[in-house]
Amino acid sequence: MSSISYLVRTAARYRPAGELGLLGLLADGAAPDATATLRLNPERIARTVQDLLEHQPGCAHPVSDAYAVSLIAPVLLTARHAPVTARRYLTSTAVWVADRYDPDHGGIGLAATAADPATEVAYLLGAPYEHGPARRPGSYLAAVITDLTAIIPGCADLYMDTVNEFLAAGADPWLLQADERRSQWRPGTGATLTPNIIYTEPLPSDGIAAAHHRAEPPPVPPWDALALTSITRDRHTPATLRASFHTTT
Repeated sequence: MSSISYLVRTAARYRPAGELGLLGLLADGAAPDATATLRLNPERIARTVQDLLEHQPGCAHPVSDAYAVSLIAPVLLTARHAPVTARRYLTSTAVWVADRYDPDHGGIGLAATAADPATEVAYLLGAPYEHGPARRPGSYLAAVITDLTAIIPGCADLYMDTVNEFLAAGADPWLLQADERRSQWRPGTGATLTPNIIYTEPLPSDGIAAAHHRAEPPPVPPWDALALTSITRDRHTPATLRASFHTTT
């Protein structure tokens, strides 16, 4: 029961961190016209998000692929103000995810984005048992983490380490892609699965790390696309992440 309680507390921290990250990006210049009359303190929000990533170990322990999108906004925001913290956080999270897949650690993977809480717990705690869930090789978390290391400046070496860490652990980066002009960010609607993403080594100078990095951005502003991604929770576009990192006042 103590393990399940820990997982519940972890999940309770994870999504609020993602929402705070979105608020921080908004306050930091993503939509100045929309926030002109709001009394937002971007420095305070950024520091709060940084403290969560730095001092709450549970934030680096996502319990399933459904929490992958909750990494995006906090990491992009923190990488602007405290790149060392963002890098350290990505490293810790990558190691945690890889260990969940590594057969040498009894790993069977983490639950999918649409999994219910019982399935999430079964994947986290069922590995040592004969009748636990079957191994799941696909990992949306691996795709999100690797994409972030490719996009954030100064992380080319961490990108290489992450690609090889997931490869060694048997965590195959998977990603859903959709034309949001048609899909309109409805969960699973009109999306195509891209399994076993092959990342280029070393990281190219233009940051185009894999084929999906060439996908066109959605037909809305970057912050809006990130916010909508937090609703679908099963896909993202690297062009949106890149634009969100660079959009400031």
